Amino acid sequence: MRQEKRAARRAAGFTKSIGGAAMSSVGKGEQIARLRSGQLRLALGEEPVWTDRRGDRTASLRPPFSLKPTGVKLPLGPKFERYELVTADGTFDLALPKKDRDS
Repeated sequence: MRQEKRAARRAAGFTKSIGGAAMSSVGKGEQIARLRSGQLRLALGEEPVWTDRRGDRTASLRPPFSLKPTGVKLPLGPKFERYELVTADGTFDLALPKKDRDS
């Protein structure tokens, strides 16, 4: 029996919340969540998987999932769009390049 191969999509982007927040000190004992770069792998019938660019953090999220644009501007500039990744595990922030939107 021939096994059907599923097409997976990978998108490079930024997140603060997938896999837990990475905190950075801003002085006087205060910290803020910082953006982490990485890639999101999406494949039909599989869990979405986020992998940080440095490879030190990976998170699998339970399906079903949807990606919803928020319309909120990003400080990263006009080349990125902000999305909400909604999964069975919760809602997470995600910034993806606009050029990847329709591909």
